[in-house]
Amino acid sequence: MSKPAMRDLAKKNMMYTIKLGQLPKKEKLDFARNFLVILTKFYVSIMTSFRYSQLNSVSHLQLLEEFHN
Repeated sequence: MSKPAMRDLAKKNMMYTIKLGQLPKKEKLDFARNFLVILTKFYVSIMTSFRYSQLNSVSHLQLLEEFHN
């Protein structure tokens, strides 16, 4: 990544941080809650896939069916 591109990305991140800082309290809490929900779902999916990866006898299709039911 070139330096100007990195600078632009840093500016965008700063602007996003500033905008987030200017949000009303309720919207900050909504943002934080949504972020935590996403992190939790990501963590659970990783732990689930890790656990199932240790069960070599079960096929992936069976796991998908079991996960969706």
